[in-house]
Amino acid sequence: MRDWFRVDYQQTYLVLMRYLISSILLVVCAGTAVGQSQNCLERGSEAYFSFTTDSISIPIEDGILHATLYQPEGEGPFPAAIAMHGGGNNYERLMNVPLYFAGRAAGCGIMTLIYDKRGTGRSTLDYSSSNFNDFVSDASAAIDYLNNHSKVDTNHIAAFGVSQGGRLVGVLAARNPKVDMIANVSGPINSVVMTRKFSTLNGIRGSNASEELLNRITPLWERHFDLLEAGDNEGLSALDAEITDLRNEYNPNWLPPLSDEVGNHPIENSYGMNFFDEYVTIDIPWINVYGEDDRAVDVKTSIQNLKWIRSQSGTTNMKIILLPNSTHGLYDTVDQKQYPFDDEVVKWILSNSKNRSDG
Repeated sequence: MRDWFRVDYQQTYLVLMRYLISSILLVVCAGTAVGQSQNCLERGSEAYFSFTTDSISIPIEDGILHATLYQPEGEGPFPAAIAMHGGGNNYERLMNVPLYFAGRAAGCGIMTLIYDKRGTGRSTLDYSSSNFNDFVSDASAAIDYLNNHSKVDTNHIAAFGVSQGGRLVGVLAARNPKVDMIANVSGPINSVVMTRKFSTLNGIRGSNASEELLNRITPLWERHFDLLEAGDNEGLSALDAEITDLRNEYNPNWLPPLSDEVGNHPIENSYGMNFFDEYVTIDIPWINVYGEDDRAVDVKTSIQNLKWIRSQSGTTNMKIILLPNSTHGLYDTVDQKQYPFDDEVVKWILSNSKNRSDG
């Protein structure tokens, strides 16, 4: 897939960075979050809260995950959370949302751990050869670190993720029973290949291609992804032959890659992954927030799948929020406002920590 219409969900970070700059970050919190007043979420509040940060290293495989721990002031125990990244390996964009969320969450008394994605920042190992299972494994190591911290309430550990991370928080919860609640913001809930198909076709249709070119190449891309989804190697070989011939007629950048050119990026390395068997085992509090006009994620299908997962798992605490006129980054294009996703997630963690503590 060609970079000039690759959708790696990085628009999320550009929009949310503007939100970060324009918002007031309340500094630092005392006491435990379960009994905490909601004024920690009031923008412009005169109440100030305090936290400290510690740089830590978490062993992963043969490498190190560099992380920062945001600790509320006080003795605890505190509910805790990690933040999982969106797609891509642009370090500054990757860290915009986790950095902002960590300050907001710690300011409300939630011990929060953020980390450099493997192969970025100061974390080791290779990014390009990684896949989604690797990212889940790294997040699980972060959860284990929190679970062993003396000031963490180990009955109330949350995982928050945006975009790619939103997809993976559910997988993390299915694999690590120490996760007690999850929050997904703009994360696709369908197969990896179908997510890529949706975002790529939207990118192509929104490009400057002529109608004639779109009519010629769009069916090729659709077949490319459908064959990948089906694991139809014979069909892919036939499509390869067709694409090779067309490269003499069209700029190759407009055409799907050949089958042997797929697999040099974590998303492509994760083709064939479908996590539904794991999703249906989740019975913990789960919030999902989407923009109705998301062009990177098939929101309609994701919500349908979430409702099916809810019916199969029997969970009674799944919340789905659909925001009209809103993009992948939850920016309302009519009202010209950014949805306060951070407030929603922090309130979700505090509420479920309190409710579950009260029994």
